Amino acid sequence: MIYGVGVGVGAPEMITLKALRVIRECDVIVLPAADGKNSRAYEAVRQVCPEAEEKELKFFEFPMTRDADTLEERRNRIAEELGKLDSEGKKVAMLVIGDPNLYSTYSYIEMRLKRAGVDCESISGINSFTASAAAAGMPLVMDDEELHVIPGSAELERAIKLKGTKVFMKLGREKYKRLACLIEPLENRGLVEVCAVEKCGLPEEKVYRGIKQIPEELAYLSTVIVKDK
Repeated sequence: MIYGVGVGVGAPEMITLKALRVIRECDVIVLPAADGKNSRAYEAVRQVCPEAEEKELKFFEFPMTRDADTLEERRNRIAEELGKLDSEGKKVAMLVIGDPNLYSTYSYIEMRLKRAGVDCESISGINSFTASAAAAGMPLVMDDEELHVIPGSAELERAIKLKGTKVFMKLGREKYKRLACLIEPLENRGLVEVCAVEKCGLPEEKVYRGIKQIPEELAYLSTVIVKDK
């Protein structure tokens, strides 16, 4: 069995009991990183699951590129390597920040493994936008409000016009500056409520309220929530 294990936002106390059980039962831990020192997921797990240090570790670095051929080659190779571990009768847990079914590297691997007949299971984790809403004390949606989850690669001009609550994830610096320009007129007119959460769940967590309070150097993995008033 190959498991995609969501470990939440990176705070040890936000890892679920089910995730810990699967990690304890597995033979191999797979990390989408160059090494354990660069894996926020592994560092969180180690703090609440000492047994993780006794497991066999496999590292697979995912390239930060949009080149389709490069991504296809890397994903195919990783799926092949995990398939080999499965054929050896090993239980494998691939750790991912957040949830394995939400903009996750694991999803691409799971699709390939299932096509090859390998049994897979996703272990849900606390995702960044629900954790960020809790940190900010802001209900995401109520009554019949809509919720939209928007990646940084989306067309922001179209996304900001959607009704309800908009969650913007993985915004690069230039994308965030563009988003801020779109939000500010709406906020000035009292039409939206805005907050951003940086390093959610970690000791360095910061919550910013209002677009003018959010720094331009917002960390890449921060979450921006824009809620209609």
